[in-house]
Amino acid sequence: MSKLFTNATLVLPDRLLPNSWLLEDGGKIRRYGNGPAPEADEIIDCGGKYLSPGFIDVHCHGGGGGSFMSMDCDQHIKAMQMHLQHGTTALTPTPGTINPEEIRILGDIKRVIDSRDDLPHHLGYFMEGPLTQPHPDMKVGNAKAPVITKEIYEPAIAAAKGIVNRWMAAPELEGGMEFGRALLEAGITGCMGHSNATLAEVEEAMRNGYSCVVHLYSVMSTVTRDNGFRRGGLVEAGLLLDDLDMEIICDGCHL
Repeated sequence: MSKLFTNATLVLPDRLLPNSWLLEDGGKIRRYGNGPAPEADEIIDCGGKYLSPGFIDVHCHGGGGGSFMSMDCDQHIKAMQMHLQHGTTALTPTPGTINPEEIRILGDIKRVIDSRDDLPHHLGYFMEGPLTQPHPDMKVGNAKAPVITKEIYEPAIAAAKGIVNRWMAAPELEGGMEFGRALLEAGITGCMGHSNATLAEVEEAMRNGYSCVVHLYSVMSTVTRDNGFRRGGLVEAGLLLDDLDMEIICDGCHL
């Protein structure tokens, strides 16, 4: 069923287009303009208001009283309803587990969400860890960085098929490069974060499947001094290397 939005100010990548129309069909933007409008099954007068493509959130832990860190479907639905109300039409909910059984539970939750048409599109989960350096604000006792072994990640990746689309790790950890290659083979985007990687280690990680830096400046390495030389870290890699995608938190605090 096609919908024609009229009398709108369209938000385009490079400008605003007032007094315009937009044709949507099958959940996709088909055409737009500010001349004669095409026919459609339904016409919606926007009253001159702004009309924008939906926001896409690639890293989100919850909202509206619901948490994606939970294994409770109702909490996931509550959070997604809140984000839809504020214009987010697609997101990657972000828990953080390596437990295959928990990943399968998340898969069940995703299938419930996918069956509904009143929620944002579920693009797959983003696993923020736990194969990372200990978070300085969350250390318990003498918490140590994990060793990333096949026994840990292979069952998790097998369970994650069709459920997880992004996974964060610290590539400098023992086994981190092998994990990156396994993610690449599984079609999962390898992300670097909560990491002490040097610039050289980041370049190696890029050759082993990693392609993204998570929340720039937050819980990651920066310039260090090595026998008189200044060595870049993950921050500088994110700013310097064109083939790395970079995720930022635009809240005036993290960045």
